[in-house]
Amino acid sequence: MNGVIRFVMDSFIASSYSGKTCPPNVIGVGIGGTADVCMAMSKKAAVLRIVGDRHPDPAMAKLELDLLSALNDLGIGPMGSNGKVGVLDVHVGKALVHTGALPVAFTAQCAICRRATGSIGSDGEIFFIDNPRWRE
Repeated sequence: MNGVIRFVMDSFIASSYSGKTCPPNVIGVGIGGTADVCMAMSKKAAVLRIVGDRHPDPAMAKLELDLLSALNDLGIGPMGSNGKVGVLDVHVGKALVHTGALPVAFTAQCAICRRATGSIGSDGEIFFIDNPRWRE
């Protein structure tokens, strides 16, 4: 797990300072599966899960919170400048894998690209859905 944490920390630092991402971000992390499955999990975790949602596995939920705290303690703020909030949330997806080939994927999703869900009634009234329960 230390290697996973180090990879996520290094990836966030590198992407923030090189202009590849625009903090504050929602970070998705994929752990396990094959390389393509891992990357898909990472992207879905960053894009489809609601900010504040926690993984149902207590160990993964703890990892999400630990990474969120550690990433924000780096002092990287909006647009990669100094600040206290460079990460809005961290979501982890996991799949079974042989530990000899443990893939880990990192996705940083800009806050502006988050999804919202709503519906428009027949009378034209708009209803926003707070938790659409996206399927993983």
